[in-house]
Amino acid sequence: MNRYFEETILNADPIDLIRLLYQRAISSLEDAREHLREKRIAQRSAAINRAYAVVAELIASLRPEAAPELARQLSHLYSYILQRLLDANSQQAEKLW
Repeated sequence: MNRYFEETILNADPIDLIRLLYQRAISSLEDAREHLREKRIAQRSAAINRAYAVVAELIASLRPEAAPELARQLSHLYSYILQRLLDANSQQAEKLW
């Protein structure tokens, strides 16, 4: 990890960290789509796995004690996204995500 990015993470507030996670997930999916178009299956799978790890981190970051209903809804949404990523990875189809 480059030093600038590491400092950004260490000094970010929680909202900025969530924003960085969303950006990472989106860029990973953009990479996966490009790899799919170019028939680079291993790289596509790695990119989807990165997106999966980000969404799993988003689930882990939920704090139900602070906002129970919001946490529940986000948990359902993130779980749905994880399933779609698994489906897309196994079926190698962009339309699934």
